[in-house]
Amino acid sequence: MPFISEKLEDRSTMDNQNGAFYASPLAIESLPNDLLIEVLAKVAAFSFTHLVQAKLATKDFLEASSHGYIFQHASLGNFQKLLWNNSIEFWSFMEKCNNNENPETLYRKGMLEFFTHCREAFGMTYLKLSAQKGYPKACYVYGIIL
Repeated sequence: MPFISEKLEDRSTMDNQNGAFYASPLAIESLPNDLLIEVLAKVAAFSFTHLVQAKLATKDFLEASSHGYIFQHASLGNFQKLLWNNSIEFWSFMEKCNNNENPETLYRKGMLEFFTHCREAFGMTYLKLSAQKGYPKACYVYGIIL
């Protein structure tokens, strides 16, 4: 049985002018779903904006993009200025990340609950869970509060 790289090699092209490698849509379609999910999780960990662009690239990426593993690894780096945004899409994204135990969103929810909404017990629960998952800011804040 051929390796995935061999399958990709058969369906790829090389741009001779600048040496760039382009995979055809068929190459992406040949990848197993778990590999697509892993790729999208890496993209989401880098940038939510890039995740949205990847979802628009192929039907396979769009279908795989709803997997919980992706939300578990998504980064909020692009949302720092929008943390207090009342956008339904933003809070829906946050909730999906929280439901999949994303350490960064658990930390932010814990901070909101503890300091903004004065629900210390709820805030501590989220901060503790985030700290247990190794999120550095949560480890620091949770340790200071204790």
